[in-house]
Amino acid sequence: MQAGRQIWRFALCAIALSVLSALSACGGRTDGQAGSDGSNGLTTLAAVALEPPGSHCSAGGSKISAGLDANGNGVLDSAEVSSTQYVCNGASGVNGLTELSLLAGDIGASGFIDGPALAARFDHPQGVAVDCAGNLYVADARNHVIRKITAAGAVSTLANPASDCGFAGLPAPCLPGAVAVDAAGALYVTDNSTFIRKITPDGMVTTFAVLPAPQCNPVPLPPLQPVPCPERIATGIAVDAAGFVYVALSSDNLILKISPAGDATTFAGAPLSNAIDGPGDQARFFSLGGLALDGAGNLFVADGLAVRKITPSAVVSTIAGSYGALGSVDGTGGSATFASARNVAVDALGNVYVTDTNNQTVRKINPSGQVSVVVGFTGQPGVRLGAYPGLSLPQGIAVVGPNRLAITAESVVLIADLP
Repeated sequence: MQAGRQIWRFALCAIALSVLSALSACGGRTDGQAGSDGSNGLTTLAAVALEPPGSHCSAGGSKISAGLDANGNGVLDSAEVSSTQYVCNGASGVNGLTELSLLAGDIGASGFIDGPALAARFDHPQGVAVDCAGNLYVADARNHVIRKITAAGAVSTLANPASDCGFAGLPAPCLPGAVAVDAAGALYVTDNSTFIRKITPDGMVTTFAVLPAPQCNPVPLPPLQPVPCPERIATGIAVDAAGFVYVALSSDNLILKISPAGDATTFAGAPLSNAIDGPGDQARFFSLGGLALDGAGNLFVADGLAVRKITPSAVVSTIAGSYGALGSVDGTGGSATFASARNVAVDALGNVYVTDTNNQTVRKINPSGQVSVVVGFTGQPGVRLGAYPGLSLPQGIAVVGPNRLAITAESVVLIADLP
């Protein structure tokens, strides 16, 4: 039983019992036995029914009726009702709380199985994206594949099987991390290589672009020992309506823009870790994660302790979070704190959703910059379904409908219905 509904039922029971107690005090007995002297010996009955939205409950609720069983048929007839009370739902029409449900996989059990969603198994799913038909695509990292979850709940493997990973000359993704889908249904995937993979709707994998070499000087001045350039690490990807692909390189603190022909240029940032807003080449990033685009072409960036926004003209600003503090404080703009902003998604209303991985939560940033927790409880790890949802190291996130999110965590894909 879900905790929210259990509390709700306890409330109904408490009200029903209070009604019965009041009637009992007037001479009735709740057990149907003969009352004390002066009583009528009749049984007291109570009935609970759904109450539709209306004058009694604007968002619907429950109607509790009580009275004496005058005709002795064991049913509370309308003519016998002497007391009525209402328990009303919250403004959402349910209970005002986020509901978390399991879409695919098994909590606590990893594996590699296709089939019906709840029979399927994943191994550390990461990035997630949704196409125009409502299909979800999941970067199943430790299985080294991309999985597809149809709107009907069927899970299949879209890209090459895991055994291909690491073989010379094969383009299959190894440890895929981030995934994006274009208007034609083609996927773009980052993995632990120097390539961006493209996967057509029929599962054909090709190399879309080769990432440029790291921008660093591997030979410092004596007497220091030479330090090799960092390995190329791509952590986020997004594709716009014109087919340009944006890639976050955490190893270089850069955002790349790749043309439909596969030519890469620097869109924002420089190979220096910092936290500076401003025009593209003057901006600096701290710990790059996932990317998401809105309908106006603005790019939102998870950047460790903050969330950044990059306009189509490459001007970078910080919309929430502070690089001077690590935490879980809700608030507006720079007064809010994050522990590890990992991935982002944006809805049609301009709300930005962030997986704050080490806080075990999903945070929402509204268009005014107000930050709040919408899924999970800070510092309380563990996947828990229902009206008091819990998360364990949430990773990927996508908007799949109004007030509806897809989230990857542990070995599962979850659906969060927001109030």
